[in-house]
Amino acid sequence: DEEQVNESKMLLFNGLYYRGSWATPFQQLRTEESKFFTNTDERPVMMMRSQGTFGVGKDEQLDAKFLELPYNNSRYSLLLMVPNNKDGLKELIKNFNPDTLSTVQKSLVQMPVQICIPKFRIDTTSRAEKPLAKLGLITMFTSKADLSGITTEQKIHVDELVQHVSIRVDEGSSSENALSATNIVEAKT
Repeated sequence: DEEQVNESKMLLFNGLYYRGSWATPFQQLRTEESKFFTNTDERPVMMMRSQGTFGVGKDEQLDAKFLELPYNNSRYSLLLMVPNNKDGLKELIKNFNPDTLSTVQKSLVQMPVQICIPKFRIDTTSRAEKPLAKLGLITMFTSKADLSGITTEQKIHVDELVQHVSIRVDEGSSSENALSATNIVEAKT
């Protein structure tokens, strides 16, 4: 909106990109269409298959199973979570936090397994103000914001924060990128 752009005192952008090749790549010849089940229906998707030694685990409290797919550099990995119940994803997301992540990672056991996961891409754009407020970051969105660490301008605050995230998982690798845009405006007195 042109009026809002004229009110902007500062626009901040940040980005993140990561592409990692799997330590154990999926074999393209074994990728085939198969059924994928959601909590409401089933749909045909391209499923990738592999076998090897991977970190696997389960957590009774989260009521879920876990699979760790390491990247070639062995510093990073993708942790997949699968709820035990078809309709358990919302509950799993609600109960998952940094502490449970640490617990799950420590409990993973390396064992030979055959895996089958969907080849997929997700793109989403969302506003971040409400989730940040739930985490306690409220003041930066009000006239009481102190942004002196990034500007000498007084009486400004964050008006909106938009984030775009893209995730792609295929036979050879996965890539993740995120772009955030922040609009900072003059505080109304």
